[in-house]
Amino acid sequence: MSERDSRPFTEKKERVWSGAHRPCQRVPRDSTRLAIPSPSPTIATSYWPAPRSTVSVIVPSSRYVSTPYRMLMSAPYLALRASGAAPAGRPPMRGARINARGRVRNSRRLGAFLDMSRQFTYSTSLPTCETWSFGRGPGNVSTGFVGRNAGQRPSGEDRPMKRQPVITGLGIVSPIGVGVDKFWASALAGRSGITHPTVFDGSKLPLDCRAVGEVLDFHPLEWMSASAAKVSGRFSQFAIAAARMARVDSALDRAGLAPEDLKVSIGTSMNGQVDLGESTFTAYLRGKPISPWTTNEYPAHAATSHIAIEAGAHGQTITFSTACAAGLDSIGWAAEEIRRGHARAALAGGTETPLSAYSMMLFHSVGVLSQWPGPPEEASRPFDGWHSGLVLAEGSAVVVIEEEESARARGAPIYARILSLACTSEGAHLRKVDHSGHAVGRAMTMALTQAGLSANEIDFICAHGNSMPDYDAAETAGIKLAFGQRAWSVPVSSLKSMCGQALAASSAMQVVGSCLALRDGEIPPTINYSERDPACDLDYVPNTARVARVRNVMIHAHSLGGSHVAMILGAPD
Repeated sequence: MSERDSRPFTEKKERVWSGAHRPCQRVPRDSTRLAIPSPSPTIATSYWPAPRSTVSVIVPSSRYVSTPYRMLMSAPYLALRASGAAPAGRPPMRGARINARGRVRNSRRLGAFLDMSRQFTYSTSLPTCETWSFGRGPGNVSTGFVGRNAGQRPSGEDRPMKRQPVITGLGIVSPIGVGVDKFWASALAGRSGITHPTVFDGSKLPLDCRAVGEVLDFHPLEWMSASAAKVSGRFSQFAIAAARMARVDSALDRAGLAPEDLKVSIGTSMNGQVDLGESTFTAYLRGKPISPWTTNEYPAHAATSHIAIEAGAHGQTITFSTACAAGLDSIGWAAEEIRRGHARAALAGGTETPLSAYSMMLFHSVGVLSQWPGPPEEASRPFDGWHSGLVLAEGSAVVVIEEEESARARGAPIYARILSLACTSEGAHLRKVDHSGHAVGRAMTMALTQAGLSANEIDFICAHGNSMPDYDAAETAGIKLAFGQRAWSVPVSSLKSMCGQALAASSAMQVVGSCLALRDGEIPPTINYSERDPACDLDYVPNTARVARVRNVMIHAHSLGGSHVAMILGAPD
């Protein structure tokens, strides 16, 4: 300990009061009580790793004011007592901020409810309380902050460092190809997978119900056992196949991974009700008995469970049902589990099989299907002047996510680093979109901030681009808000122009396509682009793939109800 640090605490306390210490200076470890009067212009911090730290707070009166530090306002006097020894190193300042109404904001597994409208004494036991900071905020108001590292382990265990999640395996079942190679070759060639339906009879349906993105070249027994195929619906079969492709691609089964260290997260929107419900009941009316296994495919969690069983995963399994963004949400969740050290590997993605006469009529009744009168392969026209609605599709995409260091150690292929994920909501209307693009732009801006990147460092935007005029225009507006002048020069492309709108599976397909763009330095085109829409005036990579230097990719997905998700993938070093 230096001579300066060996001085009595009372002397250091006086210097803190006088403002001689710089903001965020650590308080001596031997301190058990610290009092800062109202005039202090500094911020002091103390740390305790004890599993149950007792904190007492005395606040005569105060008002809440938000500050950049997200701190608790207290004035004119604050006293603090805590137990436990201090850890080496400074943990991040993350936690809860508490307002005058006693509510906790931005809680990170820590909550304390304080009524700050009157003088009181409040004592509570906080689990692994780490940080208490206080000082001056705007308007000469005293501030304070309490928090903990969300990834902290119980007392006695080392605090895990943040890990870098990477994608090491890809699997996809899509209308333009089953398997990564076929999918990518079709995407770069600008080949459409939109066609007339064969999984249902659309001859008696309205014209806009006769164009779908259907997977034609899929044979379940190539990807699973006969017993697994017998008890799984089409949406589960797609997911099982995509997950197996991803596992083989990453050699995950040879990684020596403990079953408890593997997690599974899958997104789906309409689960097995469409591909099983209508066909099963129709068969029943014709005298065929209903199999008891059919019931197992109705829950959205069925596909997730099938993947876990096939992979032998004993870790957590979770299913997201956030509509079109569910695939991206599931991948983002898995990446965060890796980042926090809660899993060594994860299988994540999305699956969807919404094609039936019944579901097509539902979408027709809402008026969101493409009204294109020409060939079905031209019906999906994102950002084009003739875009008139989406084309419903099916498919699945699953990726393997691991921690970068362990992936490199075992020689796994690394397609991309997952740098950030940001989510926003318009909170305005279930179906209509905010034409200003504010929520889109906010999600993209948040993702850039989290990744520590500027707009100029994004080389490609893999857009939601579902061919609905309002949605395409809002996404374009959001890109302009987030990217500024860079918006007109960054390439923007939509895979839905070729694959259609596969709901939850689409955003997972975007991740696969983005990984391949990072690997090969090629950007797939937005096909069927013939005439410019005045509201959509960016570079949409029209009709022909483009060779480019791709180091960072922004992915955007938009869900029913105005939810937006933005993810940034970075190329491995």
